[in-house]
Amino acid sequence: MPSCRLCHFLFLARNITDFIIKVLVPLGILLIIIGAIIILISRGTQIATIGKRFIRKALTAIIIGVAAWFIVDILIVLLLKPGFFPLPWYAWELQCPIVKISLPNAMTSSYSLVNDIEPTGVSPGDTIKYTLTYTNTSDKNLSDLVIVVDYDQNQIASNSIANISSNGTDDHDKITWNIGNLGSKQSVTVSYDFVLTTDFTKLLSKSSIKKNLISKIAEKLIRPAFGQVLTFVTVYYRNIVSVYSNQAEAESLSDPLKITLRNTIYAKRNYYLLTDISNFGLPTIGNKLRYNIKYFNPTAFGFANVMIISDYDQNSMAITRIDGGGVDNGDKIIWNLGNLVAGQPPMNNPGCIGYNFTIKGHGSGYFGQFIDNIFSVMANGGVLETRNDALSAP
Repeated sequence: MPSCRLCHFLFLARNITDFIIKVLVPLGILLIIIGAIIILISRGTQIATIGKRFIRKALTAIIIGVAAWFIVDILIVLLLKPGFFPLPWYAWELQCPIVKISLPNAMTSSYSLVNDIEPTGVSPGDTIKYTLTYTNTSDKNLSDLVIVVDYDQNQIASNSIANISSNGTDDHDKITWNIGNLGSKQSVTVSYDFVLTTDFTKLLSKSSIKKNLISKIAEKLIRPAFGQVLTFVTVYYRNIVSVYSNQAEAESLSDPLKITLRNTIYAKRNYYLLTDISNFGLPTIGNKLRYNIKYFNPTAFGFANVMIISDYDQNSMAITRIDGGGVDNGDKIIWNLGNLVAGQPPMNNPGCIGYNFTIKGHGSGYFGQFIDNIFSVMANGGVLETRNDALSAP
C-alpha cells in the first residue's frame, strides 16, 4: 500500500463522522422516546422535568452531530474537488489511491567467475559474482524501493558471501538492499560474491538436481539389465529475487546458475548364481546367489564417512557370507569405507564388496520377483545414491 496522504486522513475523518451519525441519531431518538414516556407517566408531577431534560439533550446532540457531519463532509469535498461541488454532496464517493501500478519484469542479471571469464563450466569451490540490474520502466517515481535476493544457503560455502554492493545487508538467509527512490527510466545495479560449496551432499540436494534426458533414458533401459550406469546430473544454484516499492506491485525472478556435474560416487551392482556364473539359469527358491558391489570415485573431490548399505529383504534372503568388512545387523548390511580421496578407487580398478545368500522365499512384496534390495551410498551423512535392486523370479 502507498504511504498515507491527505486523502487517507480525510477518508478516516469521513468514516469517523459517518460512524458517529449512525450511532448518535438512533441513540438520540431512543432518548427522546424515553423522555416522552417519562412525561406521559409523570402526569404533571415534578418527574416530568426529567423527561424534558432527556428530550432537550438528545435533540441538542443530534443537531450538533448532524451539523458537524455536514461541515466536515463539505470540507472534504471542497479539499479534494476544488472548484467542483457534487450534488447531492453526501453521495460523492471518496476514493484514495490504494492500487499499485503493474510493471513488466524489468530485471536483468548475470553470473561471472571472479578474475575469470563468464562461467562456462562452473565447479564447486569457484568464486562467483552475481549482478542484478533493475530498471524503473514506469513514468512515475518509485519510493522506498527494496531489492531482496533469497539465495540458496545449501550451495554456498560457509561465510563466503562478500563484497555486497550499495550497503546491502546479509541476514544469512537473504540479502536486502534499501535503494530508496528510483526515478522514471532510471536503473540501479547490485551485486555480491559467493563461493560454491564443495560439499556434494549439499550441492546434490533434491531441490537442485534435474537429470538430463539421456540420464533418464539410461536409467529406464540400461540399469535394470546392467546395474548402475555412468550418468550426469544438472545442478542449479538459485537466486530468488524480489523487488518492492510503495507505488508498484512486487516483481520477482527465479534466477538459476547451471552447474553440470558427474554423479558423485558410482557403484556397479550385479547378481549371479554361484552354480551358474554366467547367470543363464533363472533363480528359484533354494538357489545360492552372490551379490557384488563395485564402487569407484571418478570425481575430483574427496568424500568423508562413506558408507554402502544393503537393506535386504529378510523374508526372501538368508545371508551366508559377507566380504569387505560389512556388518549385518539383522536388517541391513553396512560397509563403513571411511574416506575416499579424489579419483580413488579408479574406474578401471574399483573397490569390490559383496555377500552370498540363499533364496528362502518369495519375499515380503512378491510381484514376480524374489529379492527386493534397497541399496544406498552415503557420504558426509547425506545420501548420494539410492536404488531398489529387484531380482526377477522365473
